[in-house]
Amino acid sequence: MANLNEFLIQNVIENVERGENQQRVRIEAVDPFDLSDFRFIKLFRLRKEDVEDIEELIEPLLNQRQRLTGLTTRTKLLAALRFFAGGSYQLDVGGNYTVGLSQPSVSRAIHEIIDAFNTPFMLNRFIKFPQTIEELTNIRQRFFYKFGLPGIIGCIDGTHVSIVTPIENEHLYINRKRYHSLNVQIICDEQLKITNVNARFPGSTHDSFVWQNSNIFTFLRDLPREHRGSYYLLGDSGYPLRAWMMTPILPEPPAGSPEANYNARIRTIRSSVEMCHGKLKNRFRCLLKDRTLHYSPVTAGQIVNSCAVLHNICIGNNVPLYEDEIVVEEMDNQNYEENPREENFQNDLAEGRRIRQVLIRNYCNHNNDNN
Repeated sequence: MANLNEFLIQNVIENVERGENQQRVRIEAVDPFDLSDFRFIKLFRLRKEDVEDIEELIEPLLNQRQRLTGLTTRTKLLAALRFFAGGSYQLDVGGNYTVGLSQPSVSRAIHEIIDAFNTPFMLNRFIKFPQTIEELTNIRQRFFYKFGLPGIIGCIDGTHVSIVTPIENEHLYINRKRYHSLNVQIICDEQLKITNVNARFPGSTHDSFVWQNSNIFTFLRDLPREHRGSYYLLGDSGYPLRAWMMTPILPEPPAGSPEANYNARIRTIRSSVEMCHGKLKNRFRCLLKDRTLHYSPVTAGQIVNSCAVLHNICIGNNVPLYEDEIVVEEMDNQNYEENPREENFQNDLAEGRRIRQVLIRNYCNHNNDNN
């Protein structure tokens, strides 16, 4: 086992999360791996064996200069995990773990781990959108088995991550709620795993613009015509209705109509991505609105990517997220009108309407149940 002496938890770990035990918990000279499994997950959000696995993966990704800094890969990883989990700024993280972990050391450790997580090796290993017809068919079947609607390959929505006021183009990062943010596009599967994350756009950017400038948009749009309507995402009414993107009907149809049933069903299914946002931000609280990332937009986006990788590891390994940790953020709800500022692609829109009508007729019409 790697030497962890420089990473001893000393003195006081007080109020790890708000509302947790108000008494001080004194842990003197304790190796983090000697903590109980419950306590370890509370602090680092992963199981001990997960940390060991990640350590093995990222060790070759740290260059020789970084290895000579005197801190082990595990020390750096645990420092970064604690920052991701707690959402506190670097001085607070460094204060939790003394013995050589000064604020500059913690800062360097976080940047080194972020760089490792943002390599193609790590991103492509843990965040994978289906690329082949076989993969698309597999995820479509999983959605159908769970929700009973055919063709779905993911749910999409944007979520805002608060950042400190940027030095350049500050006005572009002010969102509708009047704070600086990144507008992060997330696509998730039926298990709430993230299959695509795009954290490159400023907070003033509309979800539909982020979508139309994403690789996944191009990939689905350019599928062979024989697959049109066979594979699509579910988005809210701010996204353009297309053969590859199903959205609600606006204005809201009369209650009890097949169209209203359709709206209710896809909103229920699409809530998966909202649940995904909630789990991601509650597990890695540096992404919560009130924590505000004190980094440049580029580095903040890399932190989002890193947390998305870790989120998928947690989902894949069934790492628990304890109920007393849940914080519910107010939804942005920026997509209040149907397809705002969309270019008028009449053929694509007509094809999307046709496919949506087939879904309504075959899967949302109660009269079919009596046949």
